[in-house]
Amino acid sequence: RNDWRNGTHSYTNRGLMYELNHDGSGNPYSSVVDLRRDKIKNFLDVRNYPAVASLFPVQYEYLVSRGTAGLIDAIENVTGVSAQCEPSPPRDLPPKQLDANYIEWMNDHVDWRAEKMIGYYETNTNSS
Repeated sequence: RNDWRNGTHSYTNRGLMYELNHDGSGNPYSSVVDLRRDKIKNFLDVRNYPAVASLFPVQYEYLVSRGTAGLIDAIENVTGVSAQCEPSPPRDLPPKQLDANYIEWMNDHVDWRAEKMIGYYETNTNSS
């Protein structure tokens, strides 16, 4: 039998099982935003793993706009190991211009409780 539920589907040998819904059904996620929600929760749960001393969830936008020196310092402090690289300096990161319909769809469908755990918030589409 070639079935996701019993692990015999040919793609399971290629490592795609992690993209399936973790609700026990073995089915794919119905939406990429639902997959993102579970990936965020799983990522943040790493801090509870026995061998993890610290977790630094950092947004890409933060690293670009502020540089990597602060993150490198934090990692050095936790590990006691000095970095062997030069920090990237801060750079301008112009905000993306997003379509109001896209913003509205995201606001309606994204799990904002999960997003807030990593520092993202709903965007107001009102211009006033």
